[in-house]
Amino acid sequence: MHDLVRERLRAGLAERGVDGYLPQTEANLFYVTGYQSGWVDLSWRWMGLETGFIPTDPDRQPVLLVSDYSEADARFQSDLEEIRTFSIWVECRSTDLVMDPMRSSRLVRPEQYDPAEIYGKIRQIVADSGLARSVIGTDLGVMRKETYDGLVEALPDCTFVDVSDLLYELRKVKHAEEVRRLRNAAHVFDEALRQSMAQVREGTTLADLRANFDSVAIDLIRRSPDLGDYQGTFGFNSIGRGDVNRVGHGDIVKVDAGVRLNGYWSDCARVFSYGPPPDVAVQIHDALLSGFESAEAAMRPGATMREVYTAAVEAVRSRGFPNYSRGHVGHSMGLDDQIEEPPFIGPNDTVLEPGMVLALEVPYYPAGLGGFNIEEVVLITDDGVETFNRSPRTLTELPS
Repeated sequence: MHDLVRERLRAGLAERGVDGYLPQTEANLFYVTGYQSGWVDLSWRWMGLETGFIPTDPDRQPVLLVSDYSEADARFQSDLEEIRTFSIWVECRSTDLVMDPMRSSRLVRPEQYDPAEIYGKIRQIVADSGLARSVIGTDLGVMRKETYDGLVEALPDCTFVDVSDLLYELRKVKHAEEVRRLRNAAHVFDEALRQSMAQVREGTTLADLRANFDSVAIDLIRRSPDLGDYQGTFGFNSIGRGDVNRVGHGDIVKVDAGVRLNGYWSDCARVFSYGPPPDVAVQIHDALLSGFESAEAAMRPGATMREVYTAAVEAVRSRGFPNYSRGHVGHSMGLDDQIEEPPFIGPNDTVLEPGMVLALEVPYYPAGLGGFNIEEVVLITDDGVETFNRSPRTLTELPS
C-alpha cells in the first residue's frame, strides 16, 4: 500500500516542481512510510521526534529517521530499506553491551533529544540524496517556527514549500487496505454502541457512557483480533440540555464517537431518549433523518460536495426547520487525530470519486434540549454509496 502511496506522492510533487517531501505529522509520516510513530503521535509538534524524506526522483532512496529506541519497531512496520537513527534519553541497547565491563561504550545521551543532532541527520539525508540545493515540500501549516528556523539553518540552500493540500488530496481516495480498516472501525462502533447503550440507567453519567463504550470495544477486539489493533476511542457525547451530567427521564442522549484501529478512525453518531422523547425531539430527528437520507441518495461518482450538502440542508428545512443552517454535513476521514479531514461536504465543488471514504452527518444542537446527530461512515463506489454502519438510524427509546 505505502509503495503505491509514494508513487502517487512523487507524481504530485513532480507536477509542482518539488524535489522531495519531509513529513511533519504522524498521519502523513505513517501514510508515506508505513511506520506509525508513537513519539510523533503523542507529541508531533515537538521537532525531531521522528520524520522521513521521500525524494521525488524514484531512483533516489527514501529514508526514515527515527530514535534509536524506535529502530526495531520502524524496521518491522515500514517497507523502507534505509532507516537512520538519532539518540534520545532512553537506554535501549542490548544487555550484552551495557553489562560488559571490558567494553567502553558509554553514550552521552541528551536529556530528551538533541535538535542539533537531528537537524544534522536531516541535512545529511538530503545531501546524500543530491538535493542540498532543492525545493522541499513539507507540512508548513502545522510546523513550529523553531522547527522551520532549524531546517532553514541546516539546509540554507533549500526552499521549503507547503504541500499539506497535496497530501490531503492523495489521502481522500483510499487504498483497499484503508477501506478494510475503516470498515472494521465502523463495525466496532456499532457493536460497542449496541452493548454500551443497553447498560444505560437513570443516573448514568457521561463518564459511564464513555467507559462502557470503551470496555465493549476493547473486549470485542480482544475476541476478534482480525479486526485490527485497538488504539483508543474518542467521545463527543451529551446528555439532555448539557448542564447536567446524569441521565434522567425524558433526556436526549447523543453518542458521537469513534474507534481507532491500526491508525484509522471511525466517526459515527446516534441519538437515544431515556423514556418517551418530547414531541419536538421526534420532529427534529425526523427532519435530520430526511436530510441524511437525501444526502445519501445524492452521493455518487461525479456528484459534487455542493449537491450533497444542498440535498441535506434543503431536506431539513422542508421538514419544519426553514432556517436550519450548517457549514458542512460531513468530511473525509482516516488518519488525522482531529478526526475530520478535508475535503468537507459543504458548498464547494469537490467531485466525489470512487474510493472516497466520508463521514456523512446531519447534526443539530438546539439550546435547552440536547444534541442530535445522525452520522455514518460511507464509501463512494463505482455506482453509488456503501454505508459501513448497521445501527438503526431511528431515535431509539431506552427503557426507563
